[in-house]
Amino acid sequence: MFIIEERYGNDGYAFWFKLLEMLGTSEGHVIDLNNPANAEYLRSKTRRNAEQVTEMLDLLATLEAIDRELWAEKVVWCQKFVDGVSDVYTRSRHTEIPRKPDNYAEKPREEGQSTTENPQSRVKESRVKKSKVYGEFKNVTLTEKELEALKTRFGEQGATDWIAELSIAKASKGYKSKSDYATILSWDRRRKRQDGGNHGSTPANSSQSPRPGSKDYVYHDPPGSDSAVEGSTG
Repeated sequence: MFIIEERYGNDGYAFWFKLLEMLGTSEGHVIDLNNPANAEYLRSKTRRNAEQVTEMLDLLATLEAIDRELWAEKVVWCQKFVDGVSDVYTRSRHTEIPRKPDNYAEKPREEGQSTTENPQSRVKESRVKKSKVYGEFKNVTLTEKELEALKTRFGEQGATDWIAELSIAKASKGYKSKSDYATILSWDRRRKRQDGGNHGSTPANSSQSPRPGSKDYVYHDPPGSDSAVEGSTG
């Protein structure tokens, strides 16, 4: 980082390493500065004003220290940083290494189409695309990260059981929920309280209990489910 240090002195050197620290703690090692909270945090962390932050990031993009294409969309991504921490994912976390985001790329617009677009809508669109439906009735919606979080919390079979139970509940009772992931966590907490704090409860903890989706399984409302989701009889 000779050039940025040469131009901005110790301030440039400090800015670069504080930027790397923020990348390291950001989800997916991406900083979306279209988000006002992220922009404000970066300014506070580096003790630079908005104009100085933009100027330094412009220089870093020119030097290809950060991705130039994504920075044009006000998104900070450093491939060299991700490459440098890849071993942490493969050896310790056993999870997929974060990849360069592609959901911020500007889409070709038809003639006469408005060029005004809320940057947050691109992020929201990406999240919707990453969501998938699960369960016997294909009515449980989860993102990949939510599914992985359920597997980590309950194990592979436990996550499958919870998804099956929610799928049956939604199909048979007409339940609706704003977040199927949050509903499962809410039902788990209620069931653990009912079971005396059993950690990592699942709909079929006992080997004698038929699992959701099996022919012998009989659905029962999870404890407190009326307050966990909105009921609909229609």
